Amino acid sequence: MSLFIDISSCTLTGGIGRYVRDVIRFSPGNVTFVSRKKIPNNICNLFKESQRLIVREGVARPLWEVLILPGILKKEHRAMSAFWSPDWTLPQYDFSCPVFLTVHDPIPWLFPNDLDWKAKFWFKLRTPKSISKASFVFSDSAWSCQQLKKIFPKGKFLHFYPSIDGLLEKNSQRSFTTCQKRILYLGAISPRKKLDLLLEAFSLLVDDGYSMEWVGYCGKESFSVLKKANNLGVAWHQDCTDQNLRKILANVDCLVYPSEIEGFGLPIVEGMVAGIPVCALDTEVSREVGGSAVDYFAPTISSLVSSIKNSCNLTEEQYRAVNEKAKLQLDKIKGNDIKQAFKCIFKEVNK
Repeated sequence: MSLFIDISSCTLTGGIGRYVRDVIRFSPGNVTFVSRKKIPNNICNLFKESQRLIVREGVARPLWEVLILPGILKKEHRAMSAFWSPDWTLPQYDFSCPVFLTVHDPIPWLFPNDLDWKAKFWFKLRTPKSISKASFVFSDSAWSCQQLKKIFPKGKFLHFYPSIDGLLEKNSQRSFTTCQKRILYLGAISPRKKLDLLLEAFSLLVDDGYSMEWVGYCGKESFSVLKKANNLGVAWHQDCTDQNLRKILANVDCLVYPSEIEGFGLPIVEGMVAGIPVCALDTEVSREVGGSAVDYFAPTISSLVSSIKNSCNLTEEQYRAVNEKAKLQLDKIKGNDIKQAFKCIFKEVNK
């Protein structure tokens, strides 16, 4: 018997692609992967010898979930002990085995303006039906589960944090004598990230020797905020390799994360792993992820400016204390990450 997992999204950039690749990386041997896209060699190298891969290339997602994947599952149903979709929706198929779904966060319902019309339509049409079919729905934080439970009260939600294994760790000694202070924003360029607030705060810091870099892809309605950033001298890296990101992480004094709504907030963790002081907007999920290792600010310019100054001007003793708190918080996250989801799946299969 085999757990079937749809890994069609494993080639995507951003958090979902990384999540699906981690599903592959930590999966047990008795797994059959299915995909509507060709899987590149670097991802195929993550497979174990005992695992199978079934691919139907060049299929659009609606056709895949309505016709192609159900046909595969019907043919393979005797070999299937469970099914997991780690990307928001399930195929239109009458399962006779336990079914698992990952709905990463409540953003499509709490912040729909962050999505284009196709995504809005798809989530409205397919995700509620998928949640109703799932034995359990996994989400990226306890806060996400709480919010999703309010929206879908009949769903069974469990939270498992995205894996933080493989994030870029600290690789240089921090300097406490540099005059210029360097700020990093890591994440998508989109409305819910509150980047206008960040730019307003930064405009008050430029004359004091602060600089800022952004690393992230261009999201919806990002043109105006990118224009403002460029006028203030912000360096933007849209397609950033791990090698370049490592160089950037080694040369910044703090990571700022002003995002209003997140399912998890991976950049907060990336900053902690890299040994960078982090300041984040004070939200429930930011506190869940960052714990006492993060400096939190209110959604005001003055609070953000103060937080950036505090984070960029730590003494060596303060810096070490922040890093010790970060290590403890990271251990908590590792204790309930995506690897635990497989234990949940096989417990449900074998009960």
